[in-house]
Amino acid sequence: MQRKRGEFWRPPDPLLVDAGGPGELTVARIRLVVIAFFAFDMLVGLWRDAPTTTTKLETTAAVIAMVIAFGLYLLIKRDRYELWIGFASSILDITLVSAVLVAAVLIGSPQLVVESRVWFVLYILAIAATSLRSDRRISLVAGLLAAAQYVWVLAFAAAHWPADNPPVPIRSHALSLIMMGCAIWISTSLAVRTQRLRLISAKDPLTGLVARGFFLELIEAELYRAKRYGRKVSLALIDVDHFKSFNDNFGHTVGDEVLRLIAKMLRTGRETDLAGRYGGEEFLLMFPETDAAGATKRAEQIRNIIGTSSVTVSIGVAEFPTDGVDLETLIDCADVRLYEAKNAGRNRVVGPRGPVPQGTLRAAFERPTHEYDTIPFETE
Repeated sequence: MQRKRGEFWRPPDPLLVDAGGPGELTVARIRLVVIAFFAFDMLVGLWRDAPTTTTKLETTAAVIAMVIAFGLYLLIKRDRYELWIGFASSILDITLVSAVLVAAVLIGSPQLVVESRVWFVLYILAIAATSLRSDRRISLVAGLLAAAQYVWVLAFAAAHWPADNPPVPIRSHALSLIMMGCAIWISTSLAVRTQRLRLISAKDPLTGLVARGFFLELIEAELYRAKRYGRKVSLALIDVDHFKSFNDNFGHTVGDEVLRLIAKMLRTGRETDLAGRYGGEEFLLMFPETDAAGATKRAEQIRNIIGTSSVTVSIGVAEFPTDGVDLETLIDCADVRLYEAKNAGRNRVVGPRGPVPQGTLRAAFERPTHEYDTIPFETE
């Protein structure tokens, strides 16, 4: 049980963090539309009827909520999605509903809390929307918070109930709490299922690296941020030298082991670097906020590490925006330089400034002591 609880509360795989971005943007749009509708309705009522202190306060609160909703929309649309945004926005949605109900009680309308089902539906919608964040922790935390706030609001309304009216039928809301519990269960289950399916589709089954389709989406997102903030991004296309000989001489099983070995080596880089399988014996590396010189040095380091295992690779490097401003152009440029490395004798890196001589940076990097330093593969 402790292990399962630990797995449940563990943050989602980094590959899944950005998956919550589109869902969060959808929620932000819905939030903006709903609050805009309420704000417009209150402004119309304020213009049509004689304004009172209560209506002025309600309208002011609606306008403030509108400003907050619009600010969140801009934040999510323009910047990279982060986990704290999902938690904060979910808690905000639920707390806004509770705040409206508390305000209704304070202005002398506790019946609105007890008798109106509109606000209860808003709680359910807020809980359902948490599943779009693709994070089971957000769904559970926000759902439990909604249930707790709903119970507290009911108790608060009961404490302020007019003495001349019948008592608040708190027990009649047991069904509402059961429905809220079901909504929490469903939204959390959907988030868990989405995470599992997304992770399966994001990983290459052979190497465990990021699969091609998902990896290209991540690069596109990084290029968008690089364009917006004026940053550099570099790509490196890697191809295993003489890979066909492994399959022909030792069989495809050994060839698969070679690919898994190289994938394990590629995962030893910086946390910000991202490696994916591009296809066949080709791999693709992305170096965020790294220029061509830095990417070429890093690619040379990778080539040297892989070279300790009797397997060699050729690498081509391309830089955004110097070599291209779109993903297709950058990959084509890296591919051209990869074949330049092949034609120049293989086992080398070719970047924008031409080929890097073999061994130039070997002295700068000590031979790593990894479990794969010695492998049972030999090239002819």
